[in-house]
Amino acid sequence: MNTVLSKSHARILFDANAIIELHQFNLWKHVLHSCSAAVTPIIRSETRFYRDEKGSRQIIDLTESIQSNLLEEIPVSLETFNSLSQVLKKTFLEGIDEGEREAIAFLYQNRQKNIFRFCSADLLAIKCLGVLGLSHHCLCMEELFERLHIKISTPHQYKVTHSKQLLKKMLSQGFSEAHLHKM
Repeated sequence: MNTVLSKSHARILFDANAIIELHQFNLWKHVLHSCSAAVTPIIRSETRFYRDEKGSRQIIDLTESIQSNLLEEIPVSLETFNSLSQVLKKTFLEGIDEGEREAIAFLYQNRQKNIFRFCSADLLAIKCLGVLGLSHHCLCMEELFERLHIKISTPHQYKVTHSKQLLKKMLSQGFSEAHLHKM
């Protein structure tokens, strides 16, 4: 049974693309007030702008949200960031964006605490969570919207790429490929 995410129940670690898309849908502030949101430093630096419905570039500055404690910036040490290279193939890691890699390294280091869910639409990052056995640390946009009771009308392609079905498929693929890594 899915329950509404609340500040006391779930902490969501957002990927840059998720934040950008939430800005495009004008939902970012609603999400900030509905759950405990977090970013890593690299994800914060990657989240610079979005294009509005007219195609105009709109700046994203997360500073105010961080300063007002609506958004937590989680420090990740270089040692933690580099720790994934000990358990994953180099060629696999190279395909993962630095911000996502930083978030995944943090989740992997803190896997026993199970305090964050990572919200990303990047298929390789999601697959990586499956490889690492962190399927329970992942959340797709469709699930986030359901849990926050957000209804949006979106193009079919968006619904497909952000669906629970695709999330489950990628996590499963990652899990089935775990034996190919150094773990």
